[in-house]
Amino acid sequence: MLLEDLRLNLLRLLEDIHKHEAEKGADSDYISFLAECKSEAEKVQSNEDITVILHKLQHHNEFKRHFSSNQPSGPSMSRGNTEYAERLKSLEKCVEPATLELVSIESSSDSTQTPPVSPAMAKTALNLSQTPAVLDEKDFSILNQEDLATPNQKASEALDKEEKLKQKQFLAIKQALKASNTSAEKQHVLDSCTTLQQLCFAAAVRRKGGFFHQKHTTTTGDLLLQLLKRPEYNLLKQDIFPGNQRVSMRGIRHYGRYGTHAPQHGYFLNTKARDDENFFSLSNNPDKNQPMLLFDRYFKNNHNSSYDHDYSAVENLNP
Repeated sequence: MLLEDLRLNLLRLLEDIHKHEAEKGADSDYISFLAECKSEAEKVQSNEDITVILHKLQHHNEFKRHFSSNQPSGPSMSRGNTEYAERLKSLEKCVEPATLELVSIESSSDSTQTPPVSPAMAKTALNLSQTPAVLDEKDFSILNQEDLATPNQKASEALDKEEKLKQKQFLAIKQALKASNTSAEKQHVLDSCTTLQQLCFAAAVRRKGGFFHQKHTTTTGDLLLQLLKRPEYNLLKQDIFPGNQRVSMRGIRHYGRYGTHAPQHGYFLNTKARDDENFFSLSNNPDKNQPMLLFDRYFKNNHNSSYDHDYSAVENLNP
């Protein structure tokens, strides 16, 4: 197999494993390790470079526990993990067999002298010199499945996967907000939300005010803030707070009202942020006895969320 084909297959494998482990909420150090390997895979210049990365993966304890091709697949290994292990094994077969052991010796020695040839290496070299290198057709079946897809198909599949993950994140947050210590009126409104903008709007509406309730946040708003800070909800967080933008209640109010990213802000409220705060306050609500009617008027009468993504089709999913 050509070097470029090996590089592309290794890169795809690492991208799939990185995404798989990130979605499972794996340890941040482990995710960083996978990202580092992925970055190295983008720069490989030879089969030896690929071998170094494979060797590095096989000696990482966390990776070895889940995906090592040397571990027998059993009940403890999921179907996805088994597939990645098989793809890894196929890659190793496509790289010159003697190289893996050579890298192992070189990496464990500081000597500048030529490392001694082990009996196993000698046997491997002898077999290679006497037997034509014939790879079974099945070794390529897993590696080449993705090669059949066009770039547009691959991009579409990636977007579909991301959208499905967003749908699950949306439903999980929605269920958490409904289960919080809030009124039946707000729970009913949350239950009717089908877009992220509507969810932010409902969470931002204040039902209390006056001297004893001077805080401008809400119970559901505070909970939404905490959830968006968690890595498992990062896709939805990026829709509201792109990049490294700090999660804030004023950003949730802005997104709930306009469905657009909140501008970067300082410590003090600017005129626009103050206007958003007043908009959701109880004192400015025309229906103080039923403050959640603000939601109905805003969306059902003005159709202000028509451009936001609708998640109503995923109500049957479990969070």
